[in-house]
Amino acid sequence: MSALSVAAVVTFVFLGSARAQESARPATPQATLPRIEANRNLSPAGHLRDGVLALRLEIRAGDWYPEADTAPPVVVQAFGEEGQTLQIPGPLIRVPAGTEVRATVRNTLDKSPVKMYGMHERPGEGKQPLEIAAGDIREVRFRLTAPGTYHYWATTTSKTIFTRGGVDSQLSGALVVDPPGEAVADRVFVMGLWNDRPLPGSSQPAGPLARDQHLLLRPPHAPAWRLLSRDRRRRRYRQRRPVP
Repeated sequence: MSALSVAAVVTFVFLGSARAQESARPATPQATLPRIEANRNLSPAGHLRDGVLALRLEIRAGDWYPEADTAPPVVVQAFGEEGQTLQIPGPLIRVPAGTEVRATVRNTLDKSPVKMYGMHERPGEGKQPLEIAAGDIREVRFRLTAPGTYHYWATTTSKTIFTRGGVDSQLSGALVVDPPGEAVADRVFVMGLWNDRPLPGSSQPAGPLARDQHLLLRPPHAPAWRLLSRDRRRRRYRQRRPVP
């Protein structure tokens, strides 16, 4: 790895619809849902000790404000650490190579089973999802030995990451494996779409996700960065350098 900092940019495409947005709200408008916060990806999730990451995730429904704090919320499903605030994107999983991950994932949704992908060894394909029934909890253990930028995601509609609708389209997070013994000072930038509009930022410059995206791209603060772009047709991996 270069001595330059490396910022991981993970691009996801989340396609929503107005119909999915409306149907995502609970039947009783009086129900109070937790607020979903924008995850700046500055602090890794879980507790790392003696080469083992203990991680407790849960999936819940919450109120999300992709436009602005004063705009009407959208009810979506999101990841959060157990007992903590829901986040979009999901909690950052970041460890040095060689770490064993011991994770539990709780599905707190009443009627929606979950299929979760990405919680597996690296290197490795992990084509079989972690299936979690409504109200259930699953435990998984795996080791991360290949440095790189990866992701995890889930669906409650049995759709692919490219065809998920509004309610489960934000169930994604970054998984970064750093080289062992090497300190990396960088930024992790997760990008997606909601209702065919790019996020972070959405249509309101003052939105909570937009406020965190003032990244310096010129020396001496500019890092090199990697872009992982995943679409329906192909995968593209690019390496960028600082703007001179």
